[in-house]
Amino acid sequence: MTVRRFVELFGVFSLVVASCLFPVCVVQAQSDNRSWTSSNQQGNPDGSINPTRTSSTHSESGGRTFDKTAVERLGPDGRYVPYSETEKESIRINDTTVRNVERTYGRDADGHRVLIQQTQEESRKLPSGESNVTRTISNPDVNGGMQVVRRESEQSKQLSPNVRVTKTNVLTPDVNGGFSPTVQTEVRETRRSDGIVESKKSTLLFNGTGGWTLSEVRESTSKQEGGQRSKEERVSRPDADGNLALVERTVNKQDRAGSGETHDTTETYSNDTPGVAGDGSLQLVRR
Repeated sequence: MTVRRFVELFGVFSLVVASCLFPVCVVQAQSDNRSWTSSNQQGNPDGSINPTRTSSTHSESGGRTFDKTAVERLGPDGRYVPYSETEKESIRINDTTVRNVERTYGRDADGHRVLIQQTQEESRKLPSGESNVTRTISNPDVNGGMQVVRRESEQSKQLSPNVRVTKTNVLTPDVNGGFSPTVQTEVRETRRSDGIVESKKSTLLFNGTGGWTLSEVRESTSKQEGGQRSKEERVSRPDADGNLALVERTVNKQDRAGSGETHDTTETYSNDTPGVAGDGSLQLVRR
């Protein structure tokens, strides 16, 4: 597939072409590290995935950062039509505090842009290296106003030079008009001396009786060797007996050639294959 168009800023641009098993074209232009635009187009050779086209812009000025991503999909007449947009604004309040607002827009039946979700968060870094994040997520109510549907508090600590732990508590609306805890997550990231990064994320759900039940464990290993980057993720969930069992495995490999071209391959294995009676073993379901 050929690159459809070039985007030029201030007379200077750079071109990056990424290719993988799906046809993808990427164009990126930038005048410096504070402003850039990019676009890509993706589809599946067998036609099982509707082709999409994505464009992104990034700008920085006076402590304010603005990112916008617009997604178009192929319409029935063969032309690309707007599908969704995401806008994220980041404002630095002071040396330790950053405020972010992210808005996601969709399209109504008449093709008009409508706000479908808004996320507001405030991040603070403490002298000890600890960081705290508070986040609220709002969706439109029946009257078109925004209503908070989720609250999150996140605390991240550096336990040692190579180990960092992040804990997140999620609260959702309850029957009394307030908010009650529903989900807890803990992510432990370890950076080994050989350059390998290991991550383990545990998710617990509130059981309604004052306790918590382990719902899922995601473990990943990533490493960088020269121009090749690889990452493997394993997902385990409780089985019928309550024991953790491996249910999904994803392997991603990225190879960067000297010309700047990148080849990206992702394989997903699962014990749940659509239309096939499973035997509990992992089978390749997506590549």
